[in-house]
Amino acid sequence: MLLDDGLKFDFLGSMDTPDQYAGTYPNYKGKSFDQDHEGHSGWHADSVLQYMGQWLPQYAKPDIVLLHLGTNDVLQGKNDKLVTISELRQVIGKLKARNSNAIILVAEIIPSLGLYWTNPYINEDVAGYNAEIVKMVNSMADPKVVLVDMFTGFDPDVYLFDGVHPNATGEHMMAQRWRDALFAAIK
Repeated sequence: MLLDDGLKFDFLGSMDTPDQYAGTYPNYKGKSFDQDHEGHSGWHADSVLQYMGQWLPQYAKPDIVLLHLGTNDVLQGKNDKLVTISELRQVIGKLKARNSNAIILVAEIIPSLGLYWTNPYINEDVAGYNAEIVKMVNSMADPKVVLVDMFTGFDPDVYLFDGVHPNATGEHMMAQRWRDALFAAIK
């Protein structure tokens, strides 16, 4: 989508291999997919927070950050949602300390079928966590910290391949929402 929009970009991150669920990305319009990223499948918010001090100094100051964090915390019942929100807030703080002008797109987490977990009320937990994300982003009163609604209209029966992770259609939907939020933020 970014190539179709004619944007120049350079992804950053300590990793350059596809996520275990994503597979490989094909070339598009004669360009190879920039696979640099800092996405850690299966990680909790506290783990990401713990490693921020190691990751951030390695790169140029990121101008735009896509942050989708807390899924594993909520689905696995790791912490009270307010603990995870506090960790998310700290991650944002560290990103802003690195570049105060950075646009940080903060996603609500996607719903789940909870196939790996037995909690029949998992999406009530997800909705409760997302409500706290909305409150947190609004309380920051920073126009460069932008909420991205990944929850509304995300049908886990349609958009997930295993009850937790997005399939190709779900990835496309999420990419569109990231793109729309990005364009609204840089207008």
